[in-house]
Amino acid sequence: MKRLEVLLTKCKETIKANKERTQQLVSDKEAMQKQLELKTEEHDLLKVSHSVFDILHNSLLSVLYFTAFGKQHFKQVLTSPVLHLLTRFSMFMKSYILCLRNCKQKVFPQK
Repeated sequence: MKRLEVLLTKCKETIKANKERTQQLVSDKEAMQKQLELKTEEHDLLKVSHSVFDILHNSLLSVLYFTAFGKQHFKQVLTSPVLHLLTRFSMFMKSYILCLRNCKQKVFPQK
């Protein structure tokens, strides 16, 4: 009889430990799901930012091309203030993307 009681106690302890472990795993899963959702949102935001950057960058390059179209010295146009504007714009967009990342981290901090 005592042997059965010891076995029953062990079974109860095992069941209790398994329940606690299951609860911990469910909690971890929910936390990871939240992290995945935040990362997905951040990725989508960065994708949109990069798309906007690409559109604006290509538009500016098109303006440069059409400004230089028909001119013999395209390199002169590229060394002009227009190139400076393109460079400044590129730097601005990179700063903007970094700012978006930082803002996202402040709004949705990681654990």
